[in-house]
Amino acid sequence: MADRDAAPSYPDRVIRFFDDLLTSHADVGTIVRETARWTGRTIGVRPADAGATVTVATGDRLSTTWPQETALVLDRHNVLVAIGRDLTDEDHAILDRLALTVRLRLDAERPFGPRLTSSTAVALLVDPDVRPMVRDAALRHLALGPSTRVRVVVAAGPKEALRAFTEGLEAQGARTTCWEKPRTLLLLCQGLDDIDRIDVPRGVQAGISGVHPTADAPRACREAEAAFRFSQPSTHDSGPYRAEEGAVVRTEMVHGYEVLAEALTPDHLARISDLHALDAVLQSGGLPMLETLDVVVSAGSIRQAARTLRAHHNSVAHRVAQAERGLGFSLSDSYGRTRLFMALTLRRLRETHQLLPPHSPFGYRNAPFDQ
Repeated sequence: MADRDAAPSYPDRVIRFFDDLLTSHADVGTIVRETARWTGRTIGVRPADAGATVTVATGDRLSTTWPQETALVLDRHNVLVAIGRDLTDEDHAILDRLALTVRLRLDAERPFGPRLTSSTAVALLVDPDVRPMVRDAALRHLALGPSTRVRVVVAAGPKEALRAFTEGLEAQGARTTCWEKPRTLLLLCQGLDDIDRIDVPRGVQAGISGVHPTADAPRACREAEAAFRFSQPSTHDSGPYRAEEGAVVRTEMVHGYEVLAEALTPDHLARISDLHALDAVLQSGGLPMLETLDVVVSAGSIRQAARTLRAHHNSVAHRVAQAERGLGFSLSDSYGRTRLFMALTLRRLRETHQLLPPHSPFGYRNAPFDQ
């Protein structure tokens, strides 16, 4: 610490000294010890809500005994602070700033204290409402800087398949940290560059954000959640995956359609007749029917859809005819295919709603920090 007499003015010296302690993430003991060194006098600190008294004599010796001789004692920010003899004009400001610094440090540590885990740190980073100092503590726990470039991945599926998915990302060279729920997890990924090489185990579905600095982790989380809402379970364990499969959806593929996920509730979706008709078609046709319809809406013809699916033309034509009877409209023109595309999209929103309800990003604010 620089000597206080070397600074240009007294108010600046006080502010600079304590701001340096905050930005260096000093704990309360270090704050008190450095203040004692800086002033050359005894310093006492007693947080009203932290239990033990922390005091320090001149030098390095920390003690839990409140100093007997003090020049000034102040109660500021729910912290009792004291400075030893002799009283100076600067002491009021020093003690006031000391109390504020201790309060900020205690508030930053209080939400998690010794229970902070990597998964909790990720949850704090993606929460837009956490205090900056809490976010800083989460970054330190994860050994990340505010400018470190990361992606957020939201995925759901069977537990073992999710574990395989995460291991696959790490084998690809990504550093991942996750916050896990029973069927859904959020991954903070550093070094996830080649998304086209991602393998999505059968039954897993994922949404992936763009690349952002960790300071913008809440934005990355919103992007990943929005992309996830348009995903559906993978049908094969390794890529590549066609866009219409929906096994892994990038934020760039959503193109503003996230407003549908935000606006449409399950009650809204339950009133859409085309969605009911699609459910009936899929109930009788199963997974092959879903795969066929996903491709038909983007293909220009049944023959092209058959080539994409690597299926016989007659098989695809038979499924399309079955679907048309159940849906009640033709898929031979762009209007019918657009109508089917909307029904397929709304089905994905309905299915993912149960995993990731809109306006409740992962329930972070309600989650116990020791999960």
